[in-house]
Amino acid sequence: MPKLAGTVYFGFIPYGDSKHPYPVYFKRSADILGGQAFINIKDQMSGVYDMIGWAKNEKGTIGYRVLDINGKILYDGKVSFTGNGPFKVVPTIVEGPFVNLLSSEGATISFDLHEKSKASIMIDGKTFESDNVAHHEIKIDGLTPGTKYEYTVKVGEIEQTYALTTAPEAGSRKPYTFSYASDSRNGNGGGERNVYGANFYIMKRIMALNSLKEISFMQFSGDLINGYLNSTEETDLQ
Repeated sequence: MPKLAGTVYFGFIPYGDSKHPYPVYFKRSADILGGQAFINIKDQMSGVYDMIGWAKNEKGTIGYRVLDINGKILYDGKVSFTGNGPFKVVPTIVEGPFVNLLSSEGATISFDLHEKSKASIMIDGKTFESDNVAHHEIKIDGLTPGTKYEYTVKVGEIEQTYALTTAPEAGSRKPYTFSYASDSRNGNGGGERNVYGANFYIMKRIMALNSLKEISFMQFSGDLINGYLNSTEETDLQ
């Protein structure tokens, strides 16, 4: 986008350091001029700032946020890299991984890459592989009901580890907790409180509380977006 100007904030994502890894934004930002921004990883983000050990491992993932000249959030993204300078962009998980179709014996793990690549998931001593595609849906089976498992998603040299818990066995009377919420339309204050009609800030707080309380499932009845628009494209964006 050659006419885009603004700011990009960036920082390493310390996978394995927390349950829900998030970019630790660096103290500096980069200006976007003519649709481009330059991040000097080797000079600015090495030594005491190398919180993920990229210099030793020669790989890592950066999270970044793009803002326009008015400070409006345009996009949150990720990019994985290998090398020690020069660096190479490698297939990156940009959406997910998500745990879908959870059952007592398995689940389907889905995620999107920014380009086509083979991928695999390692869980309970088994490996499940996927084809050379950008959108992956990998079916996991052969697990034990009501059990927590760690699973590792591997795309090229990049690995990310998460956890899932299989559903209880059918007919189980084990107690569980669920949550309910509604109306997450944009709020006052700008920034993350109004990201294309959605209150991104409060939704993250809700999901963090769900995680803390070990919620089995959440029901959300809407409104999910602000709406009231003449533009079909902007409605789709929300």
